[in-house]
Amino acid sequence: MLTPETINILSYFYALGNTPAVCLTQSLPPGSPADILLLGCGDVRNILFTSHVDVHRQLDLTCCDFQKAVLARNILLLSLIIDDSGPQCTKILWGLYYHFHLDDNCHELLRSQSQKLHSLSDTMEAWHNSKYGPVLKFCDSATLADVRTMWHFYITSREGSEKSHFEAHFNDNLEETRDIEVDLKSRARARRPNPMFVTDDGPLLHYGTDPLLGFHLAAAYAPLQAQSRLFTKSVSPKPQQRAVETAQLEFSNWVDSFSKRLKSVTIRFFSGNALAFSHSLLHRRVNGGSTGNWYRDRYRAETLKLNGPEFTSGSAPLTFDIIDRSNLCDHVGGLNLLTAVSPLLRNCASSAVYTEILHKRSESPQKAFDHILCGHTPTVSLLLGLFPVDYWTNVLP
Repeated sequence: MLTPETINILSYFYALGNTPAVCLTQSLPPGSPADILLLGCGDVRNILFTSHVDVHRQLDLTCCDFQKAVLARNILLLSLIIDDSGPQCTKILWGLYYHFHLDDNCHELLRSQSQKLHSLSDTMEAWHNSKYGPVLKFCDSATLADVRTMWHFYITSREGSEKSHFEAHFNDNLEETRDIEVDLKSRARARRPNPMFVTDDGPLLHYGTDPLLGFHLAAAYAPLQAQSRLFTKSVSPKPQQRAVETAQLEFSNWVDSFSKRLKSVTIRFFSGNALAFSHSLLHRRVNGGSTGNWYRDRYRAETLKLNGPEFTSGSAPLTFDIIDRSNLCDHVGGLNLLTAVSPLLRNCASSAVYTEILHKRSESPQKAFDHILCGHTPTVSLLLGLFPVDYWTNVLP
């Protein structure tokens, strides 16, 4: 079916999130396994933070993002955590994932790991038989092919005019961003552009990209006891340096927690349109076919087929305890999303759909609800079969 589409002339690459990490299982009873769907998943902050906070729960996370570069950098970081090179490696992981420029050690690690992942992802079977397959899985072969092109992009050597063009494009990306390397010696050594902040298909890095926004920075300015896991020995009078050190410590705690619970975490990835993916999951559950004849995204005539091994065998979850929609409401509309995801929510009192709104369009939360749902909130929520808890319990400001 052909439908009209508006051409997106200017698009941005959302490499890092711009809101503090949240625990995705905060509404669930303690200890019960959780199947979680992340639409517009973005970076790994929510996954790592949830693994750090909720350590005794079996987690199965299905991550969807329309940008393959987001998934490629996430999988690369998680694969390095699985390799578990020790505490000293955490600092390198921080630089690799959050710094815009890399020193020689980080750059070599990026190239070697990308080469390894590229060689292991030749086929779906080869990937799932690798050491990363039990934890990091793909919903379909097209997603595997997409992230594989990004890993090849990371290891591509550039010379002459091609190198100059790449560096010019990279520098254009960084005009409105902030580098968080506060050590002048480390900054002097980091001269290589980090290709994980560039895509192979054109979108510019979002002008609001700030690596510190995904962390909880209150500890940088609070008088903590030495026994606290967020205590740092920094005596720097510079607020930015204290904030960076606090973020690094929190990231280190997240990585340590995730590496210790690999047997209780499964993460699945899909690259494509969130609405098409949601409808395809519902079609798979109701009709059993691998495709509902939806296109992977609005700009490619490629059919979405859930042909990953877990979907073929029926072991992949098709209903979820938690569905997190990030701030997709700002991009595709709240009613469109709720219509697509509400049938996927597990029929349980603790199940929940979370969303964020970064663009304020109403004077009050009540009016914001009406705006998101395109109508009277109690009526529309009744039709959708959802219960807006904050609205009905009168806890909205």
